[in-house]
Amino acid sequence: MRCFISAVFLCGAQALGFNPNPAFFGTWSPVNHSTPHAIIGPSGVLQTFTMTPNPKNGDTWMSGIPGQVFRITQTGAMQYCFARVASSPFEVDFSTMTDNRIVFCYKQGERMNSHKANATGCDAANIELNLHPDGVLEFTFRMSPPLKHAWVLLKRRANPPPLSYYKVTDIFGACNPDDPPPPTLASSSSDAHLASMCPTMTKRNLLGSSMAQNMSTPNVGGETMCHQIGTFLGGLITKESVNIRLQYTIPAIRCWPCKIKYAVSAKIEDNQYISVGFKGMGYRFYEGMIPSYKPSGVDRPNYFGMKTDEIDETRTGSVIATAYTAHTQGGCVREMKAENYIGTPHDVAGNPHLFNPSVERKNGRTIMRFEVEQHAGREPLEVQKFFRMEQQSQRMMWAIGNVQAPSPSPSPSPSPAGKFECSICQHIYDPDADGQGMAFEDLPDSFVCPVCGQPKNVFQPVGVDELVEQYQGACKEKIAMHDHGQRGVSPLTWIFQHERCVFDAEEFGQSPDDGDSNVSSVTIV
Repeated sequence: MRCFISAVFLCGAQALGFNPNPAFFGTWSPVNHSTPHAIIGPSGVLQTFTMTPNPKNGDTWMSGIPGQVFRITQTGAMQYCFARVASSPFEVDFSTMTDNRIVFCYKQGERMNSHKANATGCDAANIELNLHPDGVLEFTFRMSPPLKHAWVLLKRRANPPPLSYYKVTDIFGACNPDDPPPPTLASSSSDAHLASMCPTMTKRNLLGSSMAQNMSTPNVGGETMCHQIGTFLGGLITKESVNIRLQYTIPAIRCWPCKIKYAVSAKIEDNQYISVGFKGMGYRFYEGMIPSYKPSGVDRPNYFGMKTDEIDETRTGSVIATAYTAHTQGGCVREMKAENYIGTPHDVAGNPHLFNPSVERKNGRTIMRFEVEQHAGREPLEVQKFFRMEQQSQRMMWAIGNVQAPSPSPSPSPSPAGKFECSICQHIYDPDADGQGMAFEDLPDSFVCPVCGQPKNVFQPVGVDELVEQYQGACKEKIAMHDHGQRGVSPLTWIFQHERCVFDAEEFGQSPDDGDSNVSSVTIV
């Protein structure tokens, strides 16, 4: 590695501090809005990334989402700040820094209770900036790696904004890595559960709480809601990037438990699947998120992964509903469950937790309907919080990917030993797509799975019999795990954040109360 002024003189001199390559400074936006170039995190996709130096004291400021800023000192200390609401400690990883790569790691020796067990530093969370030769900036935010909390490709569009751009968020100068503020404002809130990592959401929560407390008794028939998944606060990302409508009926008065109706309408290709999963309760549902402030808190090492924990199971269950109409007679709805922190979910035989499932293809959309038993609330206010109180409400995951046509029989020509499968995400190594034509055995030890990022040693040989089972059809079609594409990383949504949509018969095909008059047949796994 050559010497560079941006971090440390690796050729034997002294540390010069954090002085990044000026090419990182600027105002950046996604490469192409019309196609999915980002993994969508809890707050929608990053729309504008900025990086600005402060020539007076050598600090660097960054921002990716309104209301959230990063401040980095020359010593490499960083605070990830949400105005005065929350603050997370990071630091520059000087050992890996080059002119075109910067990695920020969660502070060594610390973790949140939502980070994976026994993980600190970069293994708990990291933010990576890579400047490619073509001028594209790759932004990756991993929470409990290898899960990508956010990922986007960016192109420089303008000069860096002035420091006042960040000061709007940095209320009263509270974002200070040398004197960090407390992790949350829960101690000053009248209701600790209402404190949010996003200041705009805190205000929304307070308004929502007031509305819920003053609301009249719901109608006996319940209330039907419709939201555009993937948009945030009125649409910080374009609807064309992810066009998924979620419709659901809020139960009336009490639901402990009850069957809740859901309908999902996705504008996807006819050879793709739509998958939605329930991922338990939100960030403020439990105490002790930051161990150093609340050491008695509940440990939730699967919070950012797909696997569920006891808190998840108590209220929402762990159902993942997947539907498609390609390569199968009448369409398929498959109940699935994630058994690993990250990776391909597995089928649950008989769909025992999905009631009245159906799928149809209409007007260029795949429409899935089902009911699932959940514990929404024991009285009206608790029911409303389950759906509308953001940090207390249920969370959901979603994904879009391709369905592969069943093969009648495997080709006898390739040797079974030539097929290698990742034991974490079930990705099968493709020499042309993954390794520039190299056989798996010839790959260097530094090779990692292109889907989940795990090392070469987690791959296992796949025999012919196993390949036959993967492509046996009849609602067992091979589902290609999503990589850089359309998916919401868990936790995806506190539903009330997302843009409202109006019921449209062209998008949903029918009302949830219309019965089965326009629903295609469904094969049960």
